[in-house]
Amino acid sequence: MAQSMQDIKQYGDSIYKTIHALPDNEEKAFALLDLSFFWGDYDTAKAFLYIKQAEELFPKDKNQAFLQGVLSFYKASANFDANPDKAKQLYMAAEKSLKSVNHERATRYRIRLWSSYGAILQREGRAREYVEALINRVIPMATAIRDTSLLGSNYQNVAMALMNMQDYKKADDYYKSAITMLQAEGANDEHRLTAYVNAARNAIFQQHLNQAEVLLQQAAKTLQSIPHSTYGPMYYTVYGSYWKKKRDWEKAFVQFEKGLAMARAMRSESMTATVLFDQYEAYYDAGRVAQAKQALLQVLPYVERTPILRNKQRIYYNLAIVENDLKNYKASASWYQKYAAVVDSMAVDANETRILELEKKYQTAEKERELLITKEKNQAQELTLIRTRGWIVSLLFCLILLLMFVFIGYSSMRNRKRIHAQQEKLHLLHAMAHGEEQERSRIARDLHDGLGGILAGIKLKLSAIVSQSAAANKSAQPIQDDRLQQLIQQVDYSVDEVRRVARNMMPESLRTLGLTAALSDLCRSMQNADLKVDFRASDLSGNYTPQFLTGVYRIAQELLTNTVRHSQASHVLLQCSEHETRFYLSIEDNGRGFDREILQEPTRGIGLQNIRNRVDMLNGHMEIDTAPGKGVSIHITLNKHG
Repeated sequence: MAQSMQDIKQYGDSIYKTIHALPDNEEKAFALLDLSFFWGDYDTAKAFLYIKQAEELFPKDKNQAFLQGVLSFYKASANFDANPDKAKQLYMAAEKSLKSVNHERATRYRIRLWSSYGAILQREGRAREYVEALINRVIPMATAIRDTSLLGSNYQNVAMALMNMQDYKKADDYYKSAITMLQAEGANDEHRLTAYVNAARNAIFQQHLNQAEVLLQQAAKTLQSIPHSTYGPMYYTVYGSYWKKKRDWEKAFVQFEKGLAMARAMRSESMTATVLFDQYEAYYDAGRVAQAKQALLQVLPYVERTPILRNKQRIYYNLAIVENDLKNYKASASWYQKYAAVVDSMAVDANETRILELEKKYQTAEKERELLITKEKNQAQELTLIRTRGWIVSLLFCLILLLMFVFIGYSSMRNRKRIHAQQEKLHLLHAMAHGEEQERSRIARDLHDGLGGILAGIKLKLSAIVSQSAAANKSAQPIQDDRLQQLIQQVDYSVDEVRRVARNMMPESLRTLGLTAALSDLCRSMQNADLKVDFRASDLSGNYTPQFLTGVYRIAQELLTNTVRHSQASHVLLQCSEHETRFYLSIEDNGRGFDREILQEPTRGIGLQNIRNRVDMLNGHMEIDTAPGKGVSIHITLNKHG
């Protein structure tokens, strides 16, 4: 661990050499900005140096609003720890510039800046404002550009804020959604590691230690691929907290020491303070009060350099408790006085804020009073005009009211007719689907039990004839025996084909093993030498009605069949997950895609129309994202209860 800072320097220098060799100046400039972001956690001076080099390389004809926004974002990131107030000003300057630029790259930078701006608010004890920024600004933008990885990262940010507010149950739901999205291919390893570690911490808070252990194992595997991650110290401290909950103190302290060594090697004061405080809690719970005091005293200089009063309050209070346990009553009283002073200061700040709010209300009330006086003068003059116009207004109002009632009645009648027609259509689709499934089941049984049994019997008799012939005369009629062997092989093939058709019409695994196994078998059966089909399922409860199981299976079967027939793809990904009453099914391929206008033609897209009908029967919704040469992505949301 002592060598890790040197390793980081070598890693950063290696990247810089690679960037320096890039031929395109604009590409080189953006790469230097990303390198400055990397160095922001270790060496602020280097971060600003690379920003300056990037600024000199940008072409002069580039969109200036976009460039100014991007540069402000990276300057803010470099100031994130060193000067949070300056960072907030630069983030808002970046938002002002990027908001006027209408393309996806600008949106991605806006997502990043609002996430970082909110993180500073959270450090200042304004967690609810942070959550509002994520839910109202960041997540809608990430949803609009359909970036699963980015959306997962910000679901995780919401979960972290809820966890800090001790709403662990709701945080757990957001962590599960985040991990589901971040487990997809192409997701950032750093974001995935952060999600695993923080979800494990949340599970520990809820005493769900088995869940925490699984998450920590996944985090360990991810950390192996990014050993210099800035979130490495947090992995070790959460792992230490896990052993603390299990009362295995020695294992806990080993993990805390690893986290401390890594945080100090990275020169991260905030991360070091976090690990030390978790170590203090473990020492205190283990009854090692003197060591607990030493851990707190190491946190103290960092806390006193920062303006966050809540952190000072927490450290002073715990030092008072520790000194009291050590019977150092004078020192305990001194720390308690500091604690009380911070509490009073926080109360004063709250009172000053309240006074400012009251002053604003008073000023507003005075302005309103002046306006009322002016209005009273005018009202006396207008009263006569109002009386004369009153009967006209009343007549017009009655006429408008009558027209509204007529319009509402007509609209209501049309809506009832439309709803009735939709209900009849759904009833008809349900009946057709039910009949179709019954007929499929009957034909599948007939094929499997009838024709399949007959062919199996023929095979057995032919095999018996060959055996008897070979026993009677081992050398006689070899040509005839060869023909019989060929005939047996053809019967074998026929039996397999009958079983394959029967299984496609009504898969046995769907009834016996459930949806996950049936869809997995379906994907394997669709694979061939030119097409790879991957299947992923996440958090499926398995508690589905037979109609829902069959409906989902048929939708997936139709989606895969359409892809195999028409897409000319080499890779297909089928995914399914669920959350509360919603079931999500999606398919993505790297094939040739198609023009969305085809969907408007009544004679085209029959396969997709069949899928839509089945989705409608399950009270669902389907979205299609495609373009020629861009592949196809289909996202379906279904109601588990129909």
